[in-house]
Amino acid sequence: MGHGRRSAGPSRKRTSKGPEMIRLLSLEARALGAFDDVRFDASTVGGPLVAITGDNGAGKSTLLELFAGLLYRTTPTHGSLIDLARRRGQSNARTDARLSGVVEIHGVEYTIVHHVDGIAGTSGASTVTTAEGPVTGDGKASSFKEWAAAVLPDREVFCASLFSAQGETPFLGLKKGARKSVLLRTLGLARYEAMAGHFRTCATEEKIMAETPEKILGEARAAGAAHLAAIEEALDEAQDAERRAEEAVAAATAELETELAREGTAIAAQARHAGLVAERSEAAKTTLALRAEEDALCEKIRNNERVLADEPKIRAAAAAVDGLKAQLAEIEKRIAQGTATREARDAESKRLKKLAAEIEPSPDALLRAHNVAFEAASAVGALLRLREQLAGHRTNAEAAAQRLEEATAGEAAARIAGLRGGLIKIVDEMVPPAAQDAPFARAIATQTLEADDRAAQAVLNVATLRASAAEAKRRADEAFERLRDAEALAATFPKATADEDALLSASIRATQLRTEATVSETAAFAATRDLGAAQGDYGRLNASLQTAMESARYVAAVDQAAARLEAYRPQLASLRAGIVGAQAKFDSLEAECEATRLGIPSHDAPSARLRLAQAQTTCAAARKACATLGARLAVAKAAEERAIAAEADAKAARGEQAHWNHLAAAFGRDGIQALEIDAAGPRLTELTNDLLRTCFGNRFSVAVQTQRASSDGKKTIEECEVIVLIGEALSLALMMIATRRLGGSRPTLVRDESGAAMSATNAPHYVAMLRRAADLCDADRVLFVTHNPDILPLADARVSVRSLTKGAAKAA
Repeated sequence: MGHGRRSAGPSRKRTSKGPEMIRLLSLEARALGAFDDVRFDASTVGGPLVAITGDNGAGKSTLLELFAGLLYRTTPTHGSLIDLARRRGQSNARTDARLSGVVEIHGVEYTIVHHVDGIAGTSGASTVTTAEGPVTGDGKASSFKEWAAAVLPDREVFCASLFSAQGETPFLGLKKGARKSVLLRTLGLARYEAMAGHFRTCATEEKIMAETPEKILGEARAAGAAHLAAIEEALDEAQDAERRAEEAVAAATAELETELAREGTAIAAQARHAGLVAERSEAAKTTLALRAEEDALCEKIRNNERVLADEPKIRAAAAAVDGLKAQLAEIEKRIAQGTATREARDAESKRLKKLAAEIEPSPDALLRAHNVAFEAASAVGALLRLREQLAGHRTNAEAAAQRLEEATAGEAAARIAGLRGGLIKIVDEMVPPAAQDAPFARAIATQTLEADDRAAQAVLNVATLRASAAEAKRRADEAFERLRDAEALAATFPKATADEDALLSASIRATQLRTEATVSETAAFAATRDLGAAQGDYGRLNASLQTAMESARYVAAVDQAAARLEAYRPQLASLRAGIVGAQAKFDSLEAECEATRLGIPSHDAPSARLRLAQAQTTCAAARKACATLGARLAVAKAAEERAIAAEADAKAARGEQAHWNHLAAAFGRDGIQALEIDAAGPRLTELTNDLLRTCFGNRFSVAVQTQRASSDGKKTIEECEVIVLIGEALSLALMMIATRRLGGSRPTLVRDESGAAMSATNAPHYVAMLRRAADLCDADRVLFVTHNPDILPLADARVSVRSLTKGAAKAA
């Protein structure tokens, strides 16, 4: 009883997560690297593809790497900001080197400023501000690091997806396990490991909690058994009643254990169902995305066919853009409303769980209240016996006092009467001075002395009676004190019983609150499902919008329509094959979700707890009846009662320990984390191959494997193997997975001469791959450095580094 008090989740401390969608708005540097003063304003440059040009040594790579330096105070290949300031040399180094910029992260604009002393080689203040005011206004490096750890992605994840440095292979260069770790953080799954650690800690605490009642159980059983064995014959009838009550408690305890086990099974099944629902949602998103791509590709084919027949219709396609944008705006409202509903339900569930934890009494409090009520009841049962004992002792004391009084009065009078009689007789019968009468007088005196001896003996008997009377009075006084203590303890019986009932009611109410929290969690799951549907609609309409915009771009390319049709038809066949596979996977997950949902067992732990409490109340009443049979029986029963309570606490703690161990395994590396990683591998492979096939045809392909069989074939080994891999396509695909999963949009991508080795034939395909990736993730800008003259005309804008040193960036 009372063991379901821990939260199922871990603390809110941030762990490594996927890349936030970061958009560079502006960048300004002074006295860093090759620059005296340079400013780049992205708002003045068209896009999305922006070529950065300039002579060798002009600072093209340095300019782009300053984007990473702005976020992490260090660059991928040029070292830290201090290194960039010192690289200028002591002759022209300055103490006022500075790097500042404005970035947008999930819709919030942050202004970041770093100061560097190039002569002393120290970094000064680093501040972050937003429109509402300073975020890290104290300028301390530790404050900036705390902000970066809470808001920015891990540097490895940033360099593996959003940023590609010159000559670097950040993802390919990692070992298999490290690649899988980056993929884990990119998907934002590291929080599951923190949850598993929290559950393991809870299991350890429950194990410790079980050891104390188990020890108490052994001691109490040993103490109670010895006393019960000696008095069983005299208490058979009372023990039979108590035994029946204990059997009812044991039956209720077994029932509660069964319900708790079913409850644990149901929780595990619900967790499995939730994982399947999430996987099914991902499969649905994949299917919708593929269908959207199919619709887009079909639309492109139809558009090109119409272009060949009727050019005016191509221009009409541009008119549909505004309508699609309006529909997207409506779906964005639905997504916002769904998100608010889910968060409200989650908050309600947490509030109910917190309230349940606050009002639920501890097992020690219940045990103490029960013991107090039991002692008061025992005092009530003993009052009659104590009153009878007091009356008997008082009667004995009064009788002893009466006997003492009578003996004292009679014997004293006899002694005095004998002395007086003897003296009188000597006086009356003695004939003075007749000496012949002396013997007779001596006889009289002798008789008088003998009578006095007899009277003295009677006085000694009086002393004995006086001691007996004092002992009887002492016993009566002690009986009165015991009766007064018992009456005081019996007066507390109503309050003790009421306190015990109040604690039992609080425990029942806490159970009801946890049930209500479960209902709120179910509603949150439903809101999540509706949100997934809205996001799927958004992806479909967004794809349609992109198709319409793509059609409008081909107004001037009517003469190329026939060639495009020849390229689109093989892509459509491949895409439809992918749709068939994705739909089959979704159908399989749908059936498994339904089977899992139907397999969740019903349970009613609150009712079982109530029946256990009622059985324990009946058992307590039976023990109260037995308490009147003697102090030894009360001690033995108290020991047995402690044993029963300790056994219940130990069983409950062991059950909770098993429950937390199960959750730790479910959220550990072999549970939900493995399922998520396994689902990400095919998606990463699919996106990478899409980029390669779209831009290079079937010349290249990729396979990402997150598991492999061991050499003996008996187990599966977790890893991240990349087979026949093209690094640039994989890096872009990794970025797209993170963008879709986290709901981010319009990031800034940086590619520093990643296509420098391209031939004149493949260079246009490389640019097409960048454009395809920008379209799929809705990138704001793709900044890339190139010296290849065949690539420059294919960019949407060109920026000369030389022009940036004179003012705002201008499109070349």
